[in-house]
This record gives sequence, structure tokens and C-alpha cells, in this order.
Amino acid sequence: MQLAVPAGSLDYWQRRLGEHHVGASNIEVFDRRRLVFRHPSGIEYVMVGVEGDTREGYTGGGVPAEYAIHGIHGVGVHVANPENMVEFLSDSFYGKALLEEGDRMVHTVGQPGRGGAVELVVNRREEPGTWRYGSGTIHHFAWNAETLENQDELKFEIEGVGYTDISELKDRRSSSSTAAKRSSPS
Repeated sequence: MQLAVPAGSLDYWQRRLGEHHVGASNIEVFDRRRLVFRHPSGIEYVMVGVEGDTREGYTGGGVPAEYAIHGIHGVGVHVANPENMVEFLSDSFYGKALLEEGDRMVHTVGQPGRGGAVELVVNRREEPGTWRYGSGTIHHFAWNAETLENQDELKFEIEGVGYTDISELKDRRSSSSTAAKRSSPS
């Protein structure tokens, strides 16, 4: 999971995570500094400094607005065969290649700056299906298809190319459906 934070706020977040006994490391990806830390179950989270994100940041827990997390920057997906996923992103989501470096490539889907970065990371060390779930695992992604009709068309198109693990259609625009859904690991 990649979280969008204001550009220049990574030092603040590194200090804050350290104060809460969470180890965080600096890495450089696509010539940009990122801050990486792990959920207690081992799930990797990444903070990405973003210029001009107009979404309102979350200031809970005493986080000043100038450092607040603005939302999801994008998702990182480990894949054994990136060619299949690139084709899927392009054909089903009209994804556009943005960056490529070593074993990573970024495609953008949907509106820029709204969590539409899909970063593919080639993982040939483990067989697909051996990747582990744990508490806090992001187990699915949802894209805004604007209307239920568009969502319905997209669902059938994705199923038509062989992907069958798609949930039922849901209108998540109502205030009663804004709570995050939690599921138990299997």
C-alpha cells in the first residue's frame, strides 16, 4: 500500500514512526525518496511524497495538516509475469505505462492523483499463491467506475478475459458504506 503524504514530510513521518517504535527505512525508487515501514504482521507500507495533492489530509492523532496523509497514492502488486498484468491493465482499465526501472513499472489508471498508480514489482522468488495474508492485509482493490452501469460493464469485461474473483456490484457513495470492511485472514 502506498500512502500519499505532502512532499517534504517524510522526515516528520520517520521521526513520528520512530517515536511509536516503528522502524522505517528510506529507499529510492524512480529517483524519489520513499519511506518504508511494516505492519506488525509484515505487510509493507510505503509513504510517497506528492506535490500538489488537493485531497484533504487526515489530521487525527495530532498530525499537523502540513504533514497529513492525503490518501492512497497507489498500490504495489507483486507479479511473476508482468506481461500478463500489463496487458490486463491496458485492455481492461486503459492503463498507461508511466515509468519503468529494473524490476518495477508503474502504470496509471483513472484520474491522476487519486490513488491510480499501479506499481508492478516482479517477484520470481516465490510461486504465485505462496504470498501470505496477515492482519492488515490489503486483500482487494476497488476502482471508481463512476456509475453502476459502468461498473457492471467493467465487471463483465474482466470476467470475459478470465478473471473470475470479482465481488458483487456495490454503490459505495452513500455515507452508510464508508466504513472500511475488515475480514479475517483465512
